[in-house]
Amino acid sequence: MSAPATPDAYELANIYADNIVPKSTPARFVAAFERYCLDHDGTGLESVLRADNYVPVPRRAGAQIQSWVVDDRRPAVMLLDGRTGCSVAAEARTGQTTAVQALIARRYRSAAPLDPATVGRSVEQAWAVPGEAGVIVFTQRIGTPHTPSRLILGILRQT
Repeated sequence: MSAPATPDAYELANIYADNIVPKSTPARFVAAFERYCLDHDGTGLESVLRADNYVPVPRRAGAQIQSWVVDDRRPAVMLLDGRTGCSVAAEARTGQTTAVQALIARRYRSAAPLDPATVGRSVEQAWAVPGEAGVIVFTQRIGTPHTPSRLILGILRQT
């Protein structure tokens, strides 16, 4: 006999496919990043995500990222093991790049732009966070301009 399905498995099975990585508005995209990745230190974040109706996606063997999704238009949230990274993901939409740049200007007025290639593959923009050694905020594109693509907004913290 197989193990009984968990409540999370039932909820994930019924999620609308387009809501796994949704088309979030620019404001909702940036707000989710601020709430989960900037305004929270990572301790107990799983409880906050659950309280906000997110459920964890089962990980593949060896994966270092735990993804959380919700069945509405809020972005997916991804947490890197060890609380060293947090990001949100949504399908690319108009206005997201402008919203991200406004967030950087508001939250990190003296952020130093970095060469995206030095941060990682498919990184589009990157900034060193002033006053916090080894902390980088970045955007990353997954896909091409000719197909549905995704935008990831994340923060990495060296330990």
